[in-house]
Amino acid sequence: MKLNNILTQQDYFQSDKRKRYGDLQELPENTPSLLLSAIYLGDEQKVYLKFYDSTSNRIYFWRDRTNHKPYCYTKTQYKNIAEKIVQIEKKYSLESTKKIDLISDKEIDILKIIAPDPLSIGGTENSIREKVTSWEADIKYHENYLYDTGLIPGSYYIRKGEEIKRFEYPISNKVQEELKNLLWNKIKEEEDKKGNKEYRQYITNWAQLLNQPIPNLKRVSIDIEVESEEGRMP
Repeated sequence: MKLNNILTQQDYFQSDKRKRYGDLQELPENTPSLLLSAIYLGDEQKVYLKFYDSTSNRIYFWRDRTNHKPYCYTKTQYKNIAEKIVQIEKKYSLESTKKIDLISDKEIDILKIIAPDPLSIGGTENSIREKVTSWEADIKYHENYLYDTGLIPGSYYIRKGEEIKRFEYPISNKVQEELKNLLWNKIKEEEDKKGNKEYRQYITNWAQLLNQPIPNLKRVSIDIEVESEEGRMP
């Protein structure tokens, strides 16, 4: 069965139509494609990346190969509680790590709690965040995954073997000339000032990101009119 549009592909992720990974069209090699989103499939306990190939107008998927797992953090003052939970519930594991505490602006020792699935972190009465004071336990897992892997929805990627790599189309000469006239020359004049090199790198990254081609995605909008009872708001 061939699927050629986004709506049909999205049907794959409805609860009554969910398919196994082998039924989905895998991202082919050497095909620059736009990353649309990340989706977590509970049956597979895996994140799937959804890509759009503007040349063929097809949706492709790519299953996570990094063995990334859901997690949250707790401070060392709650270590005893966390260890007791891990001893009882073997699905969890603990790792010692360090993070910058933005309040005190210091590096502190913390515990990373790793779980097999997002609901073990948060979302149910039996989740770890209901049992021990936790941090980063309310972040949607697919967003957490994108952040940790450095993947940016709206950017282009290309498959090389079993890896997904960033693909960038070159910036047009016109944009490069405008950047040079408006920014680079000015920054060069003040190059002795602290932070200019870092600032220029940020501008370069954003210019590259915002000047990638935007495909003409097929999309549907729905306007819903709801009639409320008289005297009731909303």
